[in-house]
Amino acid sequence: MEKHSDAFNITELFYSSAGKHPSKTALHYRDHAITFSALEQQVKDYAQYLLSKGISKAIG
Repeated sequence: MEKHSDAFNITELFYSSAGKHPSKTALHYRDHAITFSALEQQVKDYAQYLLSKGISKAIG
């Protein structure tokens, strides 16, 4: 797959937004909303859970 100079990494974009706007709403669904800060913590918690189960990033 060819890489483009204007390509971005969604993970980096998410963490950048979370750092710049921690108290702003990241996701909104019906009557539920979650801030970037809370979502970032949930992402980190879930990543740690997956690692504890032996699931890691695939290389390939």
